[in-house]
Formats: sequence, structure tokens, C-alpha cells
Amino acid sequence: MHTLKISSDVDGDLTKVVDNIDKSFESADEELIFNIYDGEANINPLFGYSNARDGLGISQSLAKKFKTLNDPRGEQAFMDYNFEAISLEDAIADGVPNGTPIQQQYTYPISVAEYATTAPTLLLSYHELMFLKAEALARMNEDEDAKDALKEAVIAAFANLSRSLNSTNDSYGLGLSIDLSEDVATDYFDNEVTPRFETDALKEIMLQKYLAFYGASGESTEAFNDYRRLKAMGEADFIGLENPLNASNKFPLRFTYGNSDVSANPSVKSAYGDGNYVYTENVWWAGGTR
Repeated sequence: MHTLKISSDVDGDLTKVVDNIDKSFESADEELIFNIYDGEANINPLFGYSNARDGLGISQSLAKKFKTLNDPRGEQAFMDYNFEAISLEDAIADGVPNGTPIQQQYTYPISVAEYATTAPTLLLSYHELMFLKAEALARMNEDEDAKDALKEAVIAAFANLSRSLNSTNDSYGLGLSIDLSEDVATDYFDNEVTPRFETDALKEIMLQKYLAFYGASGESTEAFNDYRRLKAMGEADFIGLENPLNASNKFPLRFTYGNSDVSANPSVKSAYGDGNYVYTENVWWAGGTR
């Protein structure tokens, strides 16, 4: 799916995606998961970072998405630094303004998932596979089958976020009321997702996939990959990031070379230049040359 932009046989590759997924995990019980965190000797990496730095915050645009989409995850996912739940309205009002954050600790409300000490890292999740299947089927105009796969994906994504939120809840004894059960996910899918899917199937699939990668599971890199490939294919509005710097060509299309590589290797230093290539050069699978 990453290489769809440069594929010479799009339909053939989409068929391979579906065929391979059908040979893979049959449920979340089989997903590729790194699950050794006990909250003491081994800790979830997002928790480790958050606990050490205390410098993250809720993105206003993410909170707005949950609000606009009537997504029940939004009312359960955020808290302040006193570890008290906050409303979605407060998350929107007090969250990080996209593009102009204050670089200071303890400034913004945070995600409940940040302190999920025991939440596992998902190397390849069942919901990711189902989103990929739904996307492939939608691109082949097989919308009914795509809808079935999307429903499976959404239900599994709710369950995964619930695991992260409850990890924080249990580790800190917060007493938060978390309900992202299959019934809640199904109600959301039937009443909110389905009407939007019927209007624009592919857009809704990619938007739901983006939201599903929110949390402590280590899937944000793949959300970045998805946005880059959608951007390369002229479909970035499916997700619609709101950082105003994006409009001035400040969206990073790739990671830079590391400091030690640049300082130690003249060839890397030449390739790095002033570093602004990260805003202008797509990675190879998005149509770039390197």
C-alpha cells in the first residue's frame, strides 16, 4: 500500500493486499504485539517519555475532530496534569494550538493514554490490517465488503484504545469511567461512520484509521506514513491536518539525517545541505528519488 503511488499495476497490487490480509490475523488475539511491559522493570515507551519530560499536550485539531465526528473516544481520552478527566470542550479550548505551541512543561492538558505504563506496543495490529483491507476494497469500488472490514477495524481500534486508557486508570487508581466496548463502537459505526462512509467511503476509512492510531500503541509513525502517501496522491484532505505551517510548505515529508552522520560523513553532509529538503523531497515510495 505504501508504494501505490508508483505502482504499475494498482488493481493487481490492491488485490495482493486483500489476499495477503486474508492469510493473516483472524482477530486481535493473533496480532503482532510487543507485550512485556509490567510498569516497573519494563514500561511503555510513550509513558517513559511523558513521565520524564512532561512536555506533551492535546492537539486542538485532534480534539476538534473527535467533536465534529461525534466520536465517543473524545470524551474519555483527555485529562489535566492533576490526572483528572476533562471534557472534550475543555480539551478543545485549552489544547495545543496547532503550529504555535508554548514550549513549556505542564502547560496543556494531556492524553490519558500518555501514562499507560503497561500498554503494549503494536508492531502490526489487527485493526491496521482491517483498515488496509477496507482501503484496498474501497479503491476497487467494492464498498460493501470495504464497509464490513471498516467495521471490524473500528471495533478493534476502540478495544485497543480502551486497553491503553485502562492501563493508566488502573496504574494510577484514577477511577475514570472508560467504556469503549463493542456496543459503543458499533453504535458509533452505525450512526456516525456509516452515513459518512456512504458519502465518501475512502475518505472515511482513512480518517478513521488516522484516529485509530492515536494512543500509546506506537502506531503514530504509520499515521505519518499514511499522510505522506495520501499527500503524494492528492488525497491529504481525507485527514485534513490543521497546522498552518503546512500551507507554507513546512510539513516534513521525511526525517533528516542524524547529527553525527552529517558531521562525520562528507557525503551525508552534502546530501543534508541546509536540511530544508525534508519539506520538499518525497520519499521514494511517494514519488521522490531518495
